[in-house]
Amino acid sequence: MRRTLTKAETSPWSHLKGKQLNGHHFRRQHPIGPYIADFACVAAKLVLEVDGSTHMSTQDQTYDAKRRGLLEAEGWQIMRVWNNQVYEYRARISRAIDEVVTARALKRPLHHASYGPPPPLRRGGQGQPGAGGHAADPSSINKETP
Repeated sequence: MRRTLTKAETSPWSHLKGKQLNGHHFRRQHPIGPYIADFACVAAKLVLEVDGSTHMSTQDQTYDAKRRGLLEAEGWQIMRVWNNQVYEYRARISRAIDEVVTARALKRPLHHASYGPPPPLRRGGQGQPGAGGHAADPSSINKETP
């Protein structure tokens, strides 16, 4: 985990920190499994990666593909922008992030494990007596894939 931002990460972070982007809460250098996301909105399960030329090698692209697969399997969506795009398309990137976060947040269930149990599943569904399943895991309910 890095303590300091890269020059390219400074621009998006200045718009994301402190819920400045329409109240969406982003974290910087957020751990997800064995990986560290540049920026993450946990509520919407969105990762923003700001990439430079180090991500152009075949080895790095293979690593990024493996990482993407794991994150997407966990329900995260990854937005990648190149360093030069951060400088050239700042407003456009902010709008795109806001649109994705808003859309994903609206699709997520309104309940959270800390606010009480999720609504009951339909009869005969997973987690119901006689269905052969286990009790429903709140984190797996309504889990969407990008």
